Amino acid sequence: MAEVLVLHHARKPELVNDEHLYYGRLELQNGEGALLQSDPFLGMPFHRMMTLVARELIRHPEAQVVMQRFDSPGLVPVQLGEQLRVLLRDDPAGAIRSMDIRGQFAPGPVVPIQGPVLRSGVDTLADAFGERVYLRMQGGCAEDPLTGYFTSLAYGPAHGWFVRGKSNSYQEWLPIRLEGAEIGVDDSAIATDPQAAVAKLGEVLPTLRWASCLVEDLLKLPGSRFYLPRRWNKQQWVSRGDLRERLDKFRKERQESC
Repeated sequence: MAEVLVLHHARKPELVNDEHLYYGRLELQNGEGALLQSDPFLGMPFHRMMTLVARELIRHPEAQVVMQRFDSPGLVPVQLGEQLRVLLRDDPAGAIRSMDIRGQFAPGPVVPIQGPVLRSGVDTLADAFGERVYLRMQGGCAEDPLTGYFTSLAYGPAHGWFVRGKSNSYQEWLPIRLEGAEIGVDDSAIATDPQAAVAKLGEVLPTLRWASCLVEDLLKLPGSRFYLPRRWNKQQWVSRGDLRERLDKFRKERQESC
C-alpha cells in the first residue's frame, strides 16, 4: 500500500504581514497507518507549509496527501485528489498558488477560451439573484464574500458546510451549500470506512465550481459590503443596505406574481 503524508495543521487567529501563520506537524505513515516520520513546524505562512509537503512528496512520489486541521471541532481530514496531488509533486509552485486560501482580491485578466464553452444549470443559476446567492469555488476553497479571498471550508455533522471566518467559532462562519454535485459527509460511512469516505470527498471537493449561501445568513455577518461578482451585481461589491433592499424587492415581486 502507498505511503501517506498527513498534514496536521492549525491556523493562528492573528495576522502577521496581512496573512495567517500555521503550526502543526507533517507525518509520514506507511500504508497500514504506522508512523514513520514526524516533523513539527511553527509560524509558517500557507505557501511555506505546503512547500514542506511538496518536498516530502518529491521524496515519496507515490504517497497520498491528507490535510487535517485540528483548530476547531468537527473538521474532517481531506485527502487531495489525484490531479492536485500530482501537481503538488511535479509543479509545487503552481499547485500552491491554486490552493492558497488567500486567493486573489479581484479576478485576474480573462483569457479567451478556444472552442465552445458549455454552461451548466448551476452556472445559469449563479447569474441570477434570489434567496440564495452563489460563491465561486477553486481548489476546494470558496470565495469569501467578506474579503474576496478564496477561503478554506469547514464541516460539522450537526451544522453542515461553512466558509471559515477569522474567528474559530462556527457561529461567526457563513453556512453554505455545495452546488453542482451530490457531496456530503455521511457520518455512518465515516464510522464504518473512514478512509473511503474521506477519499471520495477529496476527489470531488476540488472539482466543484460553485457554492451558495442564503442572503439572510450573509446579512447576519459583520461588514458594510460584500464581494459578490455575479452578473446581477456589475460593481462586484454590494453594500449591506443595497443587498437588503434587493432581497426585499425580490421577495415582494415574487409574492405579487403568485
